[in-house]
Amino acid sequence: MSRTSRARPAPLFTFAIITDTHIRPPGGDESSPFPVNELANARARYAVQAIARHAPAFTIHLGDMVHPLPHLPSYDAAAREALEILSPLGDSLRFVPGNHDIGDKPMAGAPAGAADEESARIYMRHFGPPWYSFDHGGVHFVVMNASLVGSGSALEDEQRAWLEEELARNSGGRILLFSHYPPFIDTADEPTHYDNYEPAGRAWLLRCAEKSGVEAIFSGHVHQFFYNRHAGTALYCLPPTSFTRQDYSELYQIGPASEFGRNDLCKFSYALVDIYPEGHRLRVIPTRGRGLNPGEAITQDDPVAARPAPAPFTVHVRHAWARAFHMPYNGPMEEFGRKRARDDYLLLRLWQMGISRIRTPLADLLDPEYRRRIDDFHAAGIRFTFFCAGMPDAEAWRACREAREMIDAVECVTSTTDLSDLGDALS
Repeated sequence: MSRTSRARPAPLFTFAIITDTHIRPPGGDESSPFPVNELANARARYAVQAIARHAPAFTIHLGDMVHPLPHLPSYDAAAREALEILSPLGDSLRFVPGNHDIGDKPMAGAPAGAADEESARIYMRHFGPPWYSFDHGGVHFVVMNASLVGSGSALEDEQRAWLEEELARNSGGRILLFSHYPPFIDTADEPTHYDNYEPAGRAWLLRCAEKSGVEAIFSGHVHQFFYNRHAGTALYCLPPTSFTRQDYSELYQIGPASEFGRNDLCKFSYALVDIYPEGHRLRVIPTRGRGLNPGEAITQDDPVAARPAPAPFTVHVRHAWARAFHMPYNGPMEEFGRKRARDDYLLLRLWQMGISRIRTPLADLLDPEYRRRIDDFHAAGIRFTFFCAGMPDAEAWRACREAREMIDAVECVTSTTDLSDLGDALS
């Protein structure tokens, strides 16, 4: 994905993404004890009307259309309510099965039952096939059922054969893939947890994506923003419209938002994806938790976000911006282990403000964990100014030369008036 400060032509087309609406039956249900979940339907109505104002070519729902799972008696009523709330998006709305829609991935200690043939039948009754593909504007779109990966079921074998053939047949063209679960959130070799694929299934999918040249994988499920790359494929994990996950509030260096971080208003959003002749651009549009009751409409005062103009600023990044943390074990999703995750909202906020330059210590370039994220940020359109005290040593200069395509400047801060060593260092 390219995000340079140069003016770009108009996109070939734009499509929208919405995820994790967690719609409930009209009268509510007892599938969640959290007060914020009662706002999900109203928040989904607002996001749907906001998307419709952009008139995208089509919209993809990344899953968890509903909150009750297929084995609950409230599922059918929730699914009908979801289809009603989402209906302003028209016949071009496409669905990706989420774990609340079709069942969880198989995992010991998971809070709900795993996807199976019965849950798939219930899902298809309302939302259509759990895996499929379509073409638009020279791009091949592939939707898969991530809950099956690692299940060892006949359905998994069927989807695996279909996906391998689908990607191979379209190899060499532009492919975008949509999976409710992200393959990973921190590193491609991380252990399995509630918010990723199990390792064997993850390795299989990433091999398929690399072999066929998948341009990007879009996911939801985690209710947080993450950006990763693997072998040239961009991996986006997108925020929800409904509620944020309180376990991830541990990542932030401030106290949690209301309901212990489950109602973090600044993170609710939908997304637009601009498709260009080469590459794409993701725009994440905040909804700030706004909602609409049945029959209400967005007022003309509610803004429709435009593409941000390039901002001529360089942001000083003072805090640990690329470091992953071990999160506490936390129910009901992660009762038996600790997962590693990063706060990637720095990158998202830079995009939303049109800022493409940051300033950070040269020591970051020499740290392997930071260097990986420097590469990722550069692929996402960010350039760097590095600074240090005095002249860099030979190792630091080598690192600068290797990273020269992503560096705007190297600032050597000194209090001496004798700059005689400058020439030797630069040579």
